[in-house]
Amino acid sequence: MGAEMSSVQNTFSEWIQSLFEKIPDKELFIFYDGDRREAYTARELYTLAGRFANRLRRHGFKRHDVIANTLPNCPERVITDVGIILAGCVTMNGQVLLADGSDFFPSAKVSRCTGVVVAPGVQSSAWGLLQQFVDVEASSEFSRFHKPDLPELTSAILVSRDSTGAKKSFLENLRTSDDDILVTELDPEDIVIVFITSGTTGYSKLVPRSSSDLKASSGFQTMAASSLQHADQPQDYAQIYYSDRMLGWIGGFPFSTYCNGVTRVLLDSFCNDGVIDPGVIINAVRTEGCPFMAVLPLEFEQILRYLTSQEPSWTKIGAIVTGGQPLPKCVVSNMLKVAEKVGIVYGSTEASIVT
Repeated sequence: MGAEMSSVQNTFSEWIQSLFEKIPDKELFIFYDGDRREAYTARELYTLAGRFANRLRRHGFKRHDVIANTLPNCPERVITDVGIILAGCVTMNGQVLLADGSDFFPSAKVSRCTGVVVAPGVQSSAWGLLQQFVDVEASSEFSRFHKPDLPELTSAILVSRDSTGAKKSFLENLRTSDDDILVTELDPEDIVIVFITSGTTGYSKLVPRSSSDLKASSGFQTMAASSLQHADQPQDYAQIYYSDRMLGWIGGFPFSTYCNGVTRVLLDSFCNDGVIDPGVIINAVRTEGCPFMAVLPLEFEQILRYLTSQEPSWTKIGAIVTGGQPLPKCVVSNMLKVAEKVGIVYGSTEASIVT
């Protein structure tokens, strides 16, 4: 999937720099929220994330510091994840699946997390859990975090869309800032991200990954997409795809976007915490001309019901990519009503794509 952008670039920071230099105006991320479309080019990704990286270092974060990111899929999640890595720090998926924090807090402690990115005032499991430890009266995007049994976790990075009065939203503040852009030189084996397993084995495991690891996973993703492409289709056919898998999970991390400049289309879940609207998904796929769509079986059922009732004349897309669990033949048959091909992918956070 995608053109080779990273044959000589071996680190995450080099990929972002290369995308900015080679395809500055290409839209890398396209978010949909109802009828609203919001796109981010390689130039915007580089600029906004680079300014955020500068702020992190000025605030006192150091190389290799681990910062948990609890934001859902949204533009702010992309900018903060990339900015954390450009600062030379490590972004960790700050998943909060359990109301008492018995998944998040042990992960933060074991990883020696020093900061956490959170959206204040948003109805989410992360803010519901963490707000009691955050100085919500802070006037800047950096606030004190205090939990006695997590002495190393001392900073909360508050990401808001509030733009009342003279106050600007997080992204608007970055756009209008004159902060310098920081791109830290990395080693290919430096850890840049920590994935966390879902805990189905009894507890959540931390899975650190370097730039070299991410590049290898991008290669697997490229091969998987190529196997679903017809030989007579143009090379740029697979330069855009739809996927609402969570950005912080191995199955949703945008490997091919960062490594090869492939456009990712997804929903903006900042305010709805991942609620799926099949009508918005179908509109996004059709409007952007996505040949591929990654979707889980349960979500596909909602999409199929929508298409059956609202768009019976739907034109098939190239392929649906699914997996994560055994699929009955009837589900695959229904997917073939929506797409020409179905790719079933299995893997794990620890091993990435297996087959």
